Amino acid sequence: MLDVSWQEILVVAVVAVVVIGPKDLPVAIRTVAGWVKKAREMAGEFQRGVDEMVREAELSDVRKQVEQAASGVVDDVNKMAESAVDDVKKSVDPTGELERSIQSPATFDEPASLEPQGPPSPVERAPIEPLQQLAGEPEPPPSAPAAAAETAKPSPPPAAA
Repeated sequence: MLDVSWQEILVVAVVAVVVIGPKDLPVAIRTVAGWVKKAREMAGEFQRGVDEMVREAELSDVRKQVEQAASGVVDDVNKMAESAVDDVKKSVDPTGELERSIQSPATFDEPASLEPQGPPSPVERAPIEPLQQLAGEPEPPPSAPAAAAETAKPSPPPAAA
């Protein structure tokens, strides 16, 4: 910024002591320091304002560039998708016969019949076999629970002799 050497500062200090006097010199230094502080604050505020204006200008330019690039990309993707669909249609159905066959019946030469072709065929059902017979296990006798209950009863005490 300013190229001031120690020798020049010493000359200014000696002149200040002679002109202002040693008694009023601290007050003069505080006043000059306040002016320098205010000048620096104003310079910093000016610099921040200029930086903000530059950022806003750059952001609006960048925003425009991004929007242009995005619209270009979307157009390119749409064109690529359309060409891919056309290529697939040409490779799968080169004559267009498949596309015509899956269109709605109203576009065919023959009207579609909505009447049923006949009654549904009856379903034959096989008899259901018990699970024990399918597994090959014999069926337990019907009196098995009653026999199990009789064996669980205590026997009478023997007679005393």
